Amino acid sequence: MRKFLLILLVLVTAACPKSPSTDTSLTGAESPRAAVDAFLNAARAGDLQAMSSVWGTEKGPVRETLSRDELEKRQLIMVCHFKADRHRIIAQDQADRNEQRLRVALTRGSTTKETAFWAVEGPSARWYVVNADLVPVQDFCRSR
Repeated sequence: MRKFLLILLVLVTAACPKSPSTDTSLTGAESPRAAVDAFLNAARAGDLQAMSSVWGTEKGPVRETLSRDELEKRQLIMVCHFKADRHRIIAQDQADRNEQRLRVALTRGSTTKETAFWAVEGPSARWYVVNADLVPVQDFCRSR
């Protein structure tokens, strides 16, 4: 019986396709632009889990420091403001300290507003959205 289980294990292991090792537990993104894209795509989808993986500080994702209740409240406010039909990154430049500022055009329906996002490099050279300007897009939240 042991031989049979050993042979079965070898066959199953051999039949499984080999894939490059990827760490799916990584948070953040590989660049400031990728962090903002992921954040806005998550907002559009209402995916709080995905949003929390790229919202953070130089110490990592904020989901590791905020209570779940506080995290979700803040995210729901951001979803209301940043949920757009489409977005386009217009420009990226150096901001204060080690942050990058990205100007983004958000379009909801026939209305387009420009706002700014700031991304910061965190652990393992991963980038997080650390701040975003809600004021230019506050009408998006009011119109819901």
